[in-house]
Amino acid sequence: MKTPAPVPAEMRPSYEENVFEFRVDSVPDAHNSTYRIEASSRGGRVDDSFFFYYRRDPFSLVKVTRYSPDDGERTVLQNGDHPCIYYERRLPVIPDFFIT
Repeated sequence: MKTPAPVPAEMRPSYEENVFEFRVDSVPDAHNSTYRIEASSRGGRVDDSFFFYYRRDPFSLVKVTRYSPDDGERTVLQNGDHPCIYYERRLPVIPDFFIT
């Protein structure tokens, strides 16, 4: 997929292609109420991994974190109890895709 590269508001976005592999890291159980999906870049210029947390009911995005070996896991996008429509250009991957 082609996503816009993060740029300041006064500049026009440029587009680059990033390929990510997605892996289900955890599913809801007695101790955890969210799905956790890891997105790792295959090649490209993105070295960090992203984790997408989705609540089970109603199914919607809770938060997105970025993981790097130097900084650990840090939240980059937080969402309330409503569906997420992502329109910012801060991430190289789209977090509000629908999983079936």
